Amino acid sequence: MDCKLTGYEFRTLQVTLNPGEKFYAEKGTLIYLESGIDKSLQTTSSSLTSIFKSKLSGESIFIIEYENKSSQPKKLSFASKAGILPIKLEGERFLCRRGTFIATTNKVELGLGFSIKGAMGGVSFLQKIEGTATVFIDSIGAPITLKLAPSETVEVDEKHLLALQGISENQISANWSLSNVLHGEGISLLQITGPGIVHISPTALM
Repeated sequence: MDCKLTGYEFRTLQVTLNPGEKFYAEKGTLIYLESGIDKSLQTTSSSLTSIFKSKLSGESIFIIEYENKSSQPKKLSFASKAGILPIKLEGERFLCRRGTFIATTNKVELGLGFSIKGAMGGVSFLQKIEGTATVFIDSIGAPITLKLAPSETVEVDEKHLLALQGISENQISANWSLSNVLHGEGISLLQITGPGIVHISPTALM
């Protein structure tokens, strides 16, 4: 399998599948596929509880599986809203902003991450992705990536939070302060404690 980011600011993902290989993507992201690639509808999780949570949160409970059934390499392409950020997962938990997931090289568990503490800072529902794969998500501009050591803390404006890698919901809390408002920020910033990786968008996300 070969995955290549193309276009202005990497807004297009081009995938070449060898015979028998599979690829998974969110509904509505496909640009084109070559003859010989079959597609089928799959659920986003093997757990009924996770599927139910996704349904409640408004996330799709289905994902499209693409498989090269031919004897030759075949291409297909996917689009993003702004730009594409590839993240390599090695079995760890990954949390991203809802609606940013585009595609993945392997089938992964897609569910709902919920943080009561995060809700106090403006972010409660995040899309949870678990598995071993390269995951592609929407990103506006080149994201800022911060690697946090154990107990190291960073404060992030929730409108700029893109994704959290190796970080669980209980590592997220809200830092309330009137001084935030005086400095032009919201009344609360998200406080994220390591270990783990934080991906931040330089442009505010809706």
